[in-house]
Order: sequence, then structure tokens, then C-alpha cells
Amino acid sequence: MVDDNVRADYGRLNRLVANEANREVLEDIIIEEGIVADIITRFSFDMMYDEDYFVSLLFYMGLLTIDKQYRTRLLLKIPNFMVKTIFWEYIEKKISEEYQINLDLNVLRKSIEEMAYEGDIEPYIEYINNHVFKVLSNCDLINYDEK
Repeated sequence: MVDDNVRADYGRLNRLVANEANREVLEDIIIEEGIVADIITRFSFDMMYDEDYFVSLLFYMGLLTIDKQYRTRLLLKIPNFMVKTIFWEYIEKKISEEYQINLDLNVLRKSIEEMAYEGDIEPYIEYINNHVFKVLSNCDLINYDEK
């Protein structure tokens, strides 16, 4: 069951990434598990789509935390597993909506269990191939990697 606070964070995140620039920054944060940025202390609507503004909002919302100083800026990272889950669920939902991918999680879980415990990778490969890769074109897959 999803905690109400997590649901609220997910809703806020969804509103913050309403534009392409913020969506791309969020994807980079998820892939790299952090970002080097400055934290802005004063906000205005004129800066709404500035990268440091967006990253600062994620920081103030608790969705990023300071890891260490990196030269004259800060390395901000995803603070914990719960926030990482929020980010990944966001990406999963966006990809599912954009490409109309509907996964049966019970079948997927069974195929992952067979791969993990029996060493049989075929059910997983077949499921992903039939339900994900056949829906996506080569152009869709250009920017995806193992992360």
C-alpha cells in the first residue's frame, strides 16, 4: 500500500515535471543517482524552468539531499530507497502512458523468479520482448541503456 505522504510527493513531482526541460533533468538525476548543482534560496516565477530552480525545489521537498561539495557547487543525491522508488514509478508510469505498455506484474514477477531461482532467463526475455520491445520502435530505444 502506498503511503499518503509518498502519494503527495508523487503528485508534486508530477506537477513539477510538466515541461520537457524538467523531465529531462529528472531523468538525468535518476540515471546518475544525483546531480551537481547550486541550491537557490530565492524563487520567482520567472525562474520556473531554470535547471537550478527545479533541482532546488527537489532539494527543499526532500527529494534530493546534499552528498558533498563538488568544487564550487554541491553534489545532490537521491536520499533514500523510498524517494528512488517514487522517481522510478514516475518514469515507469510516463513510459507506460506514452507507449501504451501494460505489464501483468504477476507474470513478470514469476518470470523474474524463474530467472533468479532456476537460472531460466527465457520466460523473462520472452515476456519483455512481447510486451515492451514489440511496442517500442528502434527510434524509441536509441536513448535507453541498461540503467
